[in-house]
Amino acid sequence: MASPFSVMQCTNPNLPHRITTRPKPTPSTTNVSRDIDVANMIRRRSQQQQQHYDLNYLRTRLVLWSPPTSIIPYNRYLDALVRNSDPSVFSFFNRITQTEGISPDDYTYGIMINYCVQMKQLNLAFSFLGRLLKEGQRAKAATINPILKALCSENRIGEAACIVIDKMPKLRCIPNVISYNILIKGLCSKGNTGLVLQLFFKMAKHGGEYEPCAITYSTVIDELCKVGELAKAFCLYKQMYSAGVLPDTVTYSSLINGLCKKGETEKANKVLRSMVSKGLKPNVVTYNSLIDGLCKNGEINEAKELLCRMISKGLEPNVVTYNTLIDGLCKKGKIEKANKMLRIMYLEGPKPNVVTYNTLINWLCKKGEIHNIKELLHNMISKGHVPDGVTYYTLFVGLQERANKCRP
Repeated sequence: MASPFSVMQCTNPNLPHRITTRPKPTPSTTNVSRDIDVANMIRRRSQQQQQHYDLNYLRTRLVLWSPPTSIIPYNRYLDALVRNSDPSVFSFFNRITQTEGISPDDYTYGIMINYCVQMKQLNLAFSFLGRLLKEGQRAKAATINPILKALCSENRIGEAACIVIDKMPKLRCIPNVISYNILIKGLCSKGNTGLVLQLFFKMAKHGGEYEPCAITYSTVIDELCKVGELAKAFCLYKQMYSAGVLPDTVTYSSLINGLCKKGETEKANKVLRSMVSKGLKPNVVTYNSLIDGLCKNGEINEAKELLCRMISKGLEPNVVTYNTLIDGLCKKGKIEKANKMLRIMYLEGPKPNVVTYNTLINWLCKKGEIHNIKELLHNMISKGHVPDGVTYYTLFVGLQERANKCRP
């Protein structure tokens, strides 16, 4: 397969070459001022509720009534089409380049690249980037970042790294902090903690356009917590303050989750109190991590108290919250209370999911409560939940173990 950057060296045959059928307009100060007014009008109109009507109106206003002399209004309209997922994006781009005699700028190409990425047409995105470069324009980091994100989402981390570290500097395009954050997140998804740290310290050393921000720190801290490197995570947390970067809710949630995975719920509670004292509000993810840690430690009463505190703060527990508590209650042998929580979910929300039922079925199998399993399965199906592979595997293993115990 050809390298993505080999695609950038030529234009895609499917893309139109510029065929100017109208003399290229010469912008004057008056025309540019008018174009900016038209661009602002397009932006306002495209944000209104009657989007399809407004887009049709704007197309007529833009192309037929008084064609602009600069690319600015066209960019606004093209951006509006993309935001509304309008299928005429490519045809309108063709009109700009073939008929109107207006040269696309880097912002135009950025819009088209972003649209191609949204449509999962990555090769076409590279083609637009290649066309931009062939026209002698300099690509900006904001233009290339959507391509990096798409590569990482397709698990092509090596190609994304090659672009950031090698190709972008050669194109005189300085990667920004977003470029590095995308790459770091991609490396984290592959579990390449060592490379993540190398890249992070490179960012910290050089500073400037890619000096680590709160998102960078939080992403790296989360990765360190996931691999059990809590000492390094807290060291980085302290370094944030030294660098003048304030931790946010995501940072604290990662630290709390890491501590809870290690069973250090008391320290996790201390981090939670520190977080609140600094004026940050814990979210559902924060509470879920701590509730999970408490349940795994057998501290079910403390977990229920935290649930009450969470609700009193105006936060709505989600299905993960209740699933965690149900599992914790079952582990303590409190099956009836777990069933009661299931009923509460139906009455007050959130609605249970397959995981909720699988958790209860698993523990009922371990208890050998065959009658209750049948009743729960009937309830599950009647409520519209389809048993999955985990459900059937749990039943098979549980019933087999029960049969083995009954053998003389």
